[in-house]
Amino acid sequence: MNTMQSGNLAAYSLVSLYTKKAPPIRNLGLAIVVVAITDYRGRNPEAHLDAARFLFPETDAARAHYEWAVALQTQVNAEWLREALDRARPLWDEERKLAAERPRRKKYAKRIRLDRGKSHDWPAGVAGALIQPAHAAGAAGAGEAAPGL
Repeated sequence: MNTMQSGNLAAYSLVSLYTKKAPPIRNLGLAIVVVAITDYRGRNPEAHLDAARFLFPETDAARAHYEWAVALQTQVNAEWLREALDRARPLWDEERKLAAERPRRKKYAKRIRLDRGKSHDWPAGVAGALIQPAHAAGAAGAGEAAPGL
């Protein structure tokens, strides 16, 4: 390697060391649209209705609000976004319909670790009974012998 190449390499490495990277571009308009799409596709009925009013406006005020948010973002063409939303709406509605027909999984209150490192999920009522204080469960208090000893 000759000195000219090594000199250029050293200068390049110093410049790249001391130059700051550009901060990530954050875009409020695009964030608003992405959150609205997420809410529209979700199971929460109130969020779904709010998102539907925003993404598919029917009144002039709602349309102005949508156009304001779309005008804030510069990465996506507004006409393309409108066409994509209109094209995706029936698919998202079908997904929501299918998701509503499926039963939801039980929610488990706590994950309790039992012996040998196995973890088990217990329904909320069972978990509460297992974690109650000893005196509430009828066990011997401090200084008292346990029954059967």
